[in-house]
Amino acid sequence: METATAKQRILDRAFLLAGLYGLEALTIGRLAADLEMSKAGVYGHFGSKQALQLATLEWAGQQFRRDIIEPARPRRTGCSASGQCA
Repeated sequence: METATAKQRILDRAFLLAGLYGLEALTIGRLAADLEMSKAGVYGHFGSKQALQLATLEWAGQQFRRDIIEPARPRRTGCSASGQCA
């Protein structure tokens, strides 16, 4: 499995598990079991429970900005979705 894809898959599932059980319950072991990966495989991407939790929070923030904040921002006439104005 490609590294970027594996990390994204881990973060997707980490976000789901944190939402269901809380961030404190998110552990490398629980995540590895849920993904049918080895603990070493998950650990290799993050290195610690704290790093996994912080990465999950960062990922959640990026998704929130992309899905909620950006679409709600008022756009000036003549501006593209990326903010480029003529």
